[in-house]
Amino acid sequence: MSGADWKPGAPLPSTVLVGGAARCLLDELLEKCLAPVAKEAEIERLPAAALAKEKEEGGLATIVLKKLGSASLFGARRVVVVLGGQELLRDKQAKGWMEKPTPRTHLVIAATRPAKDGPYAVPAGGHVGVAWDVGPQSPADLRRFLERRLAKRGAKATPAAYDALLEQAGASLDALDSELEKLSLFALGETVDAHHVEALCGHTAGRDFDRLWQALLERRLGEALGLVESMAAEGLVMFGGGRVFGAAAVCNTLLPLLLARIRRVAAVATSNEKLIGSVGAALKMKPGYVHFLQKDARTLGARLSRWQAAALRAEVQQKRGGGRTDEENLEQLLAQLAGR
Repeated sequence: MSGADWKPGAPLPSTVLVGGAARCLLDELLEKCLAPVAKEAEIERLPAAALAKEKEEGGLATIVLKKLGSASLFGARRVVVVLGGQELLRDKQAKGWMEKPTPRTHLVIAATRPAKDGPYAVPAGGHVGVAWDVGPQSPADLRRFLERRLAKRGAKATPAAYDALLEQAGASLDALDSELEKLSLFALGETVDAHHVEALCGHTAGRDFDRLWQALLERRLGEALGLVESMAAEGLVMFGGGRVFGAAAVCNTLLPLLLARIRRVAAVATSNEKLIGSVGAALKMKPGYVHFLQKDARTLGARLSRWQAAALRAEVQQKRGGGRTDEENLEQLLAQLAGR
């Protein structure tokens, strides 16, 4: 099967490259691709960035192929989704498996790449299906994209709001999608207008941190660690504008942000409206932001107390020092927050 022949929703090939020009496009496309097997298969997601460091285990290809090779011939199908695993397309071992795949298994390589570069090259022979979303290709396409994404969240916006959003958040689809998520909650059923954008989005609105937070809420540790690694290389976008670069600086910035967010979520988790109002006033949080945090509290449920305990331990450890770096403290905290 050639890449051009395969479309999401059709039977899943043994190997498929799924990707797009932005993470939000990849997530949506990946969901469509896995839909045909979602109810019957064991689906395991692996972060390539983290596995590539496991030299004792033989590296990324060895780990992935071991998981594919251990699938039962009589049980559920096994689908291994490798996030950022495009290097597997060039690996000799992996290409051998693609030519003669293990029965009842599927390898899904999920990656992002700028639209101008297009999808990654796949091995010759038609063994790899390709589904790639390049995203909006014109200003009109971008506006329709934003409208669809906001409507999917049960909200709508004025033309002025979209203009303000593009001015404040830039052209990054992931950044825009993150802001739409917050705006849909912040407006509380109102039509989103330019003043909502101005109040919430600023110039960058900490969109990198928001993606990390969402990964932790959904227990996606591999993605969280991959995001931190990307931030270290590409720079962490700050709430007030600008970036910090390097693992040490990024981790030093992320730790207090995480601890503060957890404290705020815990503060508004109570059902006492009077107390919530007092907390909001004391911390100078607008009603829309309080509502945003309450949604997180409901998502966490019983996990919130465990998150509070982990945050307290991290804060104590940071103050005591003891030879542990901020990078080590953050990695341990992420593992505790995303754990089950």
